[in-house]
Amino acid sequence: MKRKAANGGLVSSTDDGELGKKNRGKDVFHEIKQTTIDTETGKTRTKTVQARLVVKEEKRTGEAWVVMWQGVSPMSVAQLAMDGNLKGADYRVFLLLLAYLDQENSVAVNQSEIGRMLKMPRQHVGRSLEKLLQLEILAKGPRVGVVCTYRFNPATAWKGTLQQGATEKRREVKRQEAKKKGVHLSVVK
Repeated sequence: MKRKAANGGLVSSTDDGELGKKNRGKDVFHEIKQTTIDTETGKTRTKTVQARLVVKEEKRTGEAWVVMWQGVSPMSVAQLAMDGNLKGADYRVFLLLLAYLDQENSVAVNQSEIGRMLKMPRQHVGRSLEKLLQLEILAKGPRVGVVCTYRFNPATAWKGTLQQGATEKRREVKRQEAKKKGVHLSVVK
């Protein structure tokens, strides 16, 4: 198996795919051959390095999923419904973004495409995105060409490991409490 290394060289491995199957949930050591090519001289240098790999247990349901928090805690779905800040179009955009959420809560958005999918003018999509940003349901990420990226507030929804999601939610609720009180995060318990 060959792939490009971060430094531009090639990394080849003798793994035929069986490494992960045999060692799920274990730490294993694996030899990786790294070849670096100097772009100025054309000289190649190959070295073998021992790599410690942690083979994660894959949990497959065959379905895409996202966790949303219940209850009346800040940013929970119950709180969003009770606040009355979101209207029909805002909820439609919110739900469509949830459908495309990737691991660690990021989503890439093309407003025109969302507008086509929801049969909604692009300007209305833009207004709904602005409202979701204003309410801190979304945070703006980097722009990739014409596509904007956003990160969902982990106190509202999470895609990733449940344990990490719960940790991120607690951290976000604590950050919001500190902001509301006008104090440093370390002051809030």
